[in-house]
Amino acid sequence: MKFRARAPVRIDFLGGGTDCPPFSAEFGGAVVNAGISRYVYATVERGGEGVRLVSKDFGVSVEAADVDALPIDGRLDLLKACVKRGDFKTGFTLTTESDLPPESGLGASGAVSVAVLAAMSHAAGKPVDPREIAHRSFIVERKDLGYPGGSQDQYGAAFGGVNYLTFKDPEVGVEQLAGRYASPAQPQVQPSTLLELEKNSLLVYTGVSHVSGNIHADIRAAYALEDSPTKRAMHHLKQLADEGRDALLRGDLRAFAELLNGNWRWHKDLHASCTNEKLEAVYALALQNGAIGGKTCGAGGGGCVVFLCEDGAKPELRKLLAAEGCQTLDFVLDFNGVQVWQTP
Repeated sequence: MKFRARAPVRIDFLGGGTDCPPFSAEFGGAVVNAGISRYVYATVERGGEGVRLVSKDFGVSVEAADVDALPIDGRLDLLKACVKRGDFKTGFTLTTESDLPPESGLGASGAVSVAVLAAMSHAAGKPVDPREIAHRSFIVERKDLGYPGGSQDQYGAAFGGVNYLTFKDPEVGVEQLAGRYASPAQPQVQPSTLLELEKNSLLVYTGVSHVSGNIHADIRAAYALEDSPTKRAMHHLKQLADEGRDALLRGDLRAFAELLNGNWRWHKDLHASCTNEKLEAVYALALQNGAIGGKTCGAGGGGCVVFLCEDGAKPELRKLLAAEGCQTLDFVLDFNGVQVWQTP
């Protein structure tokens, strides 16, 4: 049997960066994000001798006698670290693939680790609990590998849906505003609001890859400087996430779009590397041609930008952005989070 898992990537609408230490430890952060229908897939096949890891996206594979013999050496390190925390020492093949452009800013590494850990658990006959998988994914990336960043990517991939996440290290609070794990006791976003959000959102890949680890390192260094604007910007980003939660719950997408603009303004105060001439040009073009709000996804510096548009403005804006070398990525919201299944 092939044991499969898929995990959605996320759009971090508001508050991104406040889930990262030291801010999340000192003050507590807040993020509004949503899982979308762009996925990372992981497949585990039992049998044979040794361990084989295959990344279809990078066209790279590694083999070893067992997981303990896999060195962390820069080749598929994320997959190696995941299987080292899995349930099998040897006798399996792990394959991953995705439908994403490279360095998109959509939290792909978090989705990879969530999908791999879920597929490993499923192959071992264990239940897949989204909170437990998200936490293990966080440990793999931030503790085992030392990758900089926060934890919203892992929770977005594991839970899917539209989330208001709060962070006070080491605790993560998940309030699902819409999705499979939404609590009937909590307020939820109306279906009509979600459909309007899907209809009028435009996700744009700028064609410029970003290296989020480098930008996170820049932000953390700036945070430590005396009189740095970074810490003040993070307080504002956290407040925008709180306001965005409320705007979605009352169905006010125009206010939500303005909050996206505010997030972009404050995000650029985190560090100069969060923006560049291409991002500024794409943002200006969109705002002049039907977008009413927008921001970069993830750490910035490249990757994707998400816009909320006036009704009917998307088709023409797509053409204008394509002429500038950008690719638009169609999506709908994913309300399921990580899912597992098996096939012969």
